[in-house]
Amino acid sequence: MSKMNVFFNLSTPKGLIRARGEDAQDYLQSQLTINLIKLPNQGIRFGLRLDKRGKVLAGLYVLKYDSEDFLMLSRGISSTELTTLLEENVVADEVEFTDESAQWSLLTFGGPQVEDYLLGKGLLPDSSNRLVGTEGAWCFEDSRLPGKTYLLLVGENDLQVMDLSDAKEIEWSEIELERIRNGMVAIPQEIGSKDLPQEGNLHMECVDFDKGCYLGQEVMARLHAMGRVRRNSQVVIWKGEKAPSLPCPLLQEKKRVGELKTLARQGNLFLGIALVHENAIPQLESTGLSLEGEFMEKVRKA
Repeated sequence: MSKMNVFFNLSTPKGLIRARGEDAQDYLQSQLTINLIKLPNQGIRFGLRLDKRGKVLAGLYVLKYDSEDFLMLSRGISSTELTTLLEENVVADEVEFTDESAQWSLLTFGGPQVEDYLLGKGLLPDSSNRLVGTEGAWCFEDSRLPGKTYLLLVGENDLQVMDLSDAKEIEWSEIELERIRNGMVAIPQEIGSKDLPQEGNLHMECVDFDKGCYLGQEVMARLHAMGRVRRNSQVVIWKGEKAPSLPCPLLQEKKRVGELKTLARQGNLFLGIALVHENAIPQLESTGLSLEGEFMEKVRKA
């Protein structure tokens, strides 16, 4: 069989937990930045778990089976960490969390012909991006990766009978490089517990400002109404030989003005994402900012 112009990456979910119970929706509504009441059954959204200061503790895909049954997937933190975060405010709520990471595999699909490929397998979501598939295989468009990229959560039995011979398997590093090139921040690698969603432009798709109370809601509402952040994520290029230890401070005439969060090799240079103070962005765009330590090459805006 000839291969289509489609790639895939197969991995084990880092964090995948299920929340069940008659209070599942109400409780998660109070913990996450997205409005789960408006999310239809079989719907999927990417949301955030913030602390009370509005800083980002986790990013997760929320798959809603119904108001009493949710599956939550995180690429950034483990099932144990995610469960701890989501359980910490349970008092008398009827909701139970279970780790399902060992029961599923995660396939990431992309490429020019990906939609034809998935359509042929009966797995292409419609424009509303509701889950498509069966209880053992769910497909949805990935909002945190560039272009038309799709995730397929597939159970062990369904994976064994899947034919992937007509697609090309690639390393995750190739997908990661495209993510960085497109400036789509990862959690918690680039936006984490010291950072606000707005610093990585996460608020535009991952925060619903018209919902009720949730952790960090007061800070989000204040920023939305009258404030702005002073740091912003930037795609940068570095032409050094060996990547420094990360995160690495960025300096403007010995003054700390930002932080380089990630680097990925692209040919003979590195592409990365940095958080930079707004006042230092003009120099980042012109002569560049210095890395702390003995690094000769400066980081410049890509």
